[in-house]
Amino acid sequence: MIRLNAKRHLITEADSRGAAHKSGVRAGDELTAINGKPIADFLDYRYLAADGRVTLSLTRDGAALDIPVVKREYEDLGLSFELPMMDRERACRNRCMFCFIDQLPRGMRPTLYFKDDDFRLSFLHGNYVTLTNMTESDLERVAFYHLSPVNISAHATDTALRRVLLGNPSAPDIMPAIRRLAGAGLTMNFQIVLLPGLNDGAALDESIDALSAFIPRANSLSVVPVGLTRHRAERGLPPLKPFSPESAAKVIALTDRWRARILREKGAAFVYAADEFYLKAGIPIPPYEYYGDFPQIENGVGMTAAFESEFAAEEDCLTNFADSGKIQMSPGITSNVGQDGAVFGVATGMAAYPSIRRLVRGRARVYAVPNRFFGEMITVSGLLTGRDIAARLSGERLGGRILIPQNALRSGTDIFLDDMTVGELSARLGVSVTPVPADGAAFARALTLISG
Repeated sequence: MIRLNAKRHLITEADSRGAAHKSGVRAGDELTAINGKPIADFLDYRYLAADGRVTLSLTRDGAALDIPVVKREYEDLGLSFELPMMDRERACRNRCMFCFIDQLPRGMRPTLYFKDDDFRLSFLHGNYVTLTNMTESDLERVAFYHLSPVNISAHATDTALRRVLLGNPSAPDIMPAIRRLAGAGLTMNFQIVLLPGLNDGAALDESIDALSAFIPRANSLSVVPVGLTRHRAERGLPPLKPFSPESAAKVIALTDRWRARILREKGAAFVYAADEFYLKAGIPIPPYEYYGDFPQIENGVGMTAAFESEFAAEEDCLTNFADSGKIQMSPGITSNVGQDGAVFGVATGMAAYPSIRRLVRGRARVYAVPNRFFGEMITVSGLLTGRDIAARLSGERLGGRILIPQNALRSGTDIFLDDMTVGELSARLGVSVTPVPADGAAFARALTLISG
């Protein structure tokens, strides 16, 4: 096992039901080792704590003590630590020319400005990492702990071009690290943030060719358009071009050409263009089957197809219940504007609006909310703010409630990116505001009134 920077880890909670607490471990103790082996972070901790019999080395009030613990193999010890990863998160060392965080306006909550590039967060939460700040020991640890899949922000496989994109003239060639991860038997997912005139066209051809060579260890590649906010100039960032309908269509044609070739030669679809390209180009989203097991849905690849499929399946189920008299479906309304008898409304982003309106079919009013906070080139629902929703809906006849996308809220909270709360939005509009999870089944249920 590779061990780095061993330290003391403050225990903030010892669950009274857990094996560690039952053996005498208490909040306030500091964990220094397990079975005599020091711990750098949660990777070491999880690995060493998996045994059925472990000895925890602790300090308590300055004194060292060892506490043996007997438990089931792989049973959690029931301990919580001051730092969730038992180490500080690693900040990104790059200055990517397209970095969304650099384009945020000033004055937002400080946590929004932190740029992580930590392979451990990639393992925990599916974040994408550039590999530029990984050491030799880090690569050894990824291989040793078999942290698969590894989610990699490639952007370009040509080193000179990649350095320009990352704003990092010392960024290493990415290919040796990829070869090493593949050689260790790890699966990889890749993403390319695409900028018109920079890493598209021939450069994108080269990148897809190079990365697809690692199939089957290379599982998927998403190609997503650069996101540009209206704050670039005020943050001192150079102007970048957005995709036009014509250039978006060219990206779709290129990725489809590669997809067909790779599918024919290697039996894997591998490369996918994000939904935003189809919406921008005015090209229909591919059917559900096109996306296989949806390996890149968190990158906005196939999200529309999945949402509509989930909605249809749940709607069929709800209709069957309605036919049995157990529930009552929401009544239809004849107009999307100014209808006094409306039951409720739905607020969504500009990109999702056509799909949402098609699914709703008159059962509610659907409102497309332009993004004034970040700029109107940002069209996804997950980046809507409370003030933009309030501005769009102010003065509308909203009926009894408004449905909003839950992914516009900070995870686990009722707070928008602009720090407005759901309660504040509700008070401003004078109606109940209901966040709805970003899946089609939940949305179908939200369009249904339970009759008791």
